[in-house]
Amino acid sequence: MTSLTKTLLGAIVAAGVAAFSATGASAAIVCTGTVCWHTHEAYEYPPTAGVIVHPDDWRWAPSERFT
Repeated sequence: MTSLTKTLLGAIVAAGVAAFSATGASAAIVCTGTVCWHTHEAYEYPPTAGVIVHPDDWRWAPSERFT
């Protein structure tokens, strides 16, 4: 392989990896009171807002009730 071919192949592989990783963006579950929603944006909430940010795989306990 020539140097140019190796460089082009490396660029194509890198672009593929970047495209694949962009589709796997993480999300979060945000709750305030008993209301929760999914979000893909990360915001900083002041402590007085009463907003809790959970990881995407968070689940509430059987005794808890959220909407």
